[in-house]
Amino acid sequence: MDTDSVTRSDGFTLVELMIVLVIAAILAAVAIPSYTEHVRATRRDQAVQTLHLWAQAAERYRSRQGSFLGYSRPPETDPETGYTFSLSVNTDGAGFTASASPTSGGPMQGDACGTLTLNEQGILSHTGSGTRCPQ
Repeated sequence: MDTDSVTRSDGFTLVELMIVLVIAAILAAVAIPSYTEHVRATRRDQAVQTLHLWAQAAERYRSRQGSFLGYSRPPETDPETGYTFSLSVNTDGAGFTASASPTSGGPMQGDACGTLTLNEQGILSHTGSGTRCPQ
């Protein structure tokens, strides 16, 4: 056996391990915000879908009664989307506004799009300043 040769074990050195940790941290710094925004966009899309369902119910009422007057729906909070939904009828009965507001303490609190609204004309709007908000 040669005593001058140094044998190396089959493990990782500390430097190699630190390099792997730095690469993993960089990937996480890019992937986590992207995933979070994707989840928020999905929740926004679900909220818009619910607003359309509420608008359809209001339109069915109007088609039977001739006006939106008398139509009411209690506010509902959806913990899955993180929004509270409500609908208000205009005083003349000719229109309505359905809204989805981020629930306080919920997953959408502080969302850049803010409150989403849909009216009887099908116009979807938001109160926030986000650039990726539904239109």
